[in-house]
Amino acid sequence: MGSNEARTTHGLNAKPPGIVKICRTPRSPTRIQARQRRSSPACARLSGHDSLKNMPQLHERPGQIMIKWTTEEIAKRSTEEVKLLRHNAAKLGKQEIVDLCDAELSRRKPAPIKRARLAGADEDRAGHYVSEFHFVCPNELGVTRNQDGSIWTGTWVVATANAEAALKYGSHVALHATKAEQSYLQGSIKGWRKSPRESRYAEDQLVKTEFGIDFLLEPTHSPMMWKGEGAGEKGYAWTPIPLASQK
Repeated sequence: MGSNEARTTHGLNAKPPGIVKICRTPRSPTRIQARQRRSSPACARLSGHDSLKNMPQLHERPGQIMIKWTTEEIAKRSTEEVKLLRHNAAKLGKQEIVDLCDAELSRRKPAPIKRARLAGADEDRAGHYVSEFHFVCPNELGVTRNQDGSIWTGTWVVATANAEAALKYGSHVALHATKAEQSYLQGSIKGWRKSPRESRYAEDQLVKTEFGIDFLLEPTHSPMMWKGEGAGEKGYAWTPIPLASQK
């Protein structure tokens, strides 16, 4: 009896042969942080995005057919794929592919919206008058030379108020073959009239305004450089109205 109890007691406390107790070591904070980084959304966008799983690599692998990245090939890809391709190419130093991706991404940018300019927006500036009118007028188109030496400039789209102020303050008109060249004909304003416009003006473009201002000039001999901003056939040089005239 004593021997049976001893065997029973021994059997309860003894470990079965061949079984080893395994103790897990706790994960270190560094390993946990690394796992969290791998599962972060930023990493998912670069490596786990559904549409990019089959994205061809930039370096050759055994059994893989390399793709030649041309403008046409890159254009077939979605914008996200092009961005990822550029990212990988930059990491591998493939500058040619980076440039192709940049060109494709620039091409896909939406065109800027052009806002319509209000009519007469350049014809008024508070407290100023136009001291110089510059017009593109090749080959003296519409110009009339009078016997007394004065010159009619031909008709131009100018606000009546600006024409009146120009006569009052002694403004000048300069005619240019192009904006890049000095004026070939210029003079001080001695009068103006409202007249029908020529059917065509600089560079053989059709006119859009039926009537315009025709300036009478007393010619001067000093060529003038172009002044004024914006596209079109004319440029204005604005000058503050003299204080005495504002009283």
